Amino acid sequence: MSKAPTKTEANIFRDIYQERIDYHKYRNTIYLDDFMDIMKGLRRWASGSMFGKPPKLKYPLLQADTLNNVEFVFLHVFLAKYYLNTHYVTIKNYCKRMGFYYFIPSIYDTDSSHKNAPYIYKQLKERFEQNNGKKFVLIGMSKGVIDGMEAIIHSADSIKFAEKNILAIISIGGSIGGSHLADFLHEKIGKFLLPIGLIKTGFPHGIDSMRTKVRKIQNDYFKQYCPSSIKSFSISFVSYDHSKSILSMPVKFLSQYDKKNDGFVLVKHTKIPNSVDLGNYEGDHSMLVPFFNRHHLELFEAIVIYLRLKKVI
Repeated sequence: MSKAPTKTEANIFRDIYQERIDYHKYRNTIYLDDFMDIMKGLRRWASGSMFGKPPKLKYPLLQADTLNNVEFVFLHVFLAKYYLNTHYVTIKNYCKRMGFYYFIPSIYDTDSSHKNAPYIYKQLKERFEQNNGKKFVLIGMSKGVIDGMEAIIHSADSIKFAEKNILAIISIGGSIGGSHLADFLHEKIGKFLLPIGLIKTGFPHGIDSMRTKVRKIQNDYFKQYCPSSIKSFSISFVSYDHSKSILSMPVKFLSQYDKKNDGFVLVKHTKIPNSVDLGNYEGDHSMLVPFFNRHHLELFEAIVIYLRLKKVI
């Protein structure tokens, strides 16, 4: 008898993620501190699903007392302040309810990863002295993950600190390999706006950090200097139907490079070097904002469960 094919890590994670989605479909509670959950709860009530029987769980959620030695660090995305830092609101409120430890470093969201790196490292070092020695799991969406990557390898001291105190770094739609859209904005639009005076100092440095040429160099540094003890994981979104994408024009523009993209970055450029690929999920880059993604909570839960299953935390 032939053996059943071994599941890939992406398949395992996909199963956990789908189980969390199915579970919350039948959840009969509504989190009143989370506007998005109120809206989802009303939909569950209207559809009657909240009165149904939730599925039996193969991967139960961990309790807070099993994560006393871990703190989740959420890294801001580019232009975060312009939509009121909503990308982590759902997850932040959830951590408060569950008793999970979390930390969100302050950064200059439009600045370069190179400038943000020492700032993040300094805050993590100070945080470690205050949180009773809890080790960190860095989670970065979009540009956030490259800020985290550069914070790890910023200096000899940061590398030594990371080796001892950072368990993992996770990319969610990260602009790790750079973005051809960022190239276009920097080289074409910036050069057009600067001479006519619409911008005075060029495009934000954060755009420069996400150029494909810059990221190639920085990724080489990361592969060389990131401690092997730090586990890395990558989750991506891909827009399969351009007509339904809120970023339909950027998706179409990037399709000249590769049809598998999320409207800002090619899927193949969202992977941390040498990371475990946890799969590609339908959606575009706007899925990093809860308003456009109904499953932010479920994705974070899947990450927590998977990391414990793999004995990372």
